[in-house]
Amino acid sequence: KLIGLPYILGGNYGDLGDIYGNKAEGTDCSGLCQWAYYDAGLMESVGLSGRWVTYTMIEHATAIDISDARAGDVIFMNFSSPGVPEHVVLVASVDGNTVTIIEAQQPDTNILERTITYDSSTMDVRRLL
Repeated sequence: KLIGLPYILGGNYGDLGDIYGNKAEGTDCSGLCQWAYYDAGLMESVGLSGRWVTYTMIEHATAIDISDARAGDVIFMNFSSPGVPEHVVLVASVDGNTVTIIEAQQPDTNILERTITYDSSTMDVRRLL
């Protein structure tokens, strides 16, 4: 539903609003994941309260192997130090190490769907539920 809409740091669509509680005109990477779980009616099941950020998501999520990944799982990447990711994407589908993701990449871009090759040396796939 959000593909093609803009990336905005700290933003989150719909009833979730931005980090200040205002309706947002866009979302960032962690906000995209939170919105997807909210839209699917699963946010409460995850057990994270308040605004999700990449750092709290990785601490809460359970590490899984890419062979077990499915739609709705998340992949953390761009680590600034061990266990500290700077980016998270939402898994749409998996075929071996080829993963279709939904991503809010960076400012001045729109949310998109694209295919990546999973690399366990630079990425960490996890499950929130």
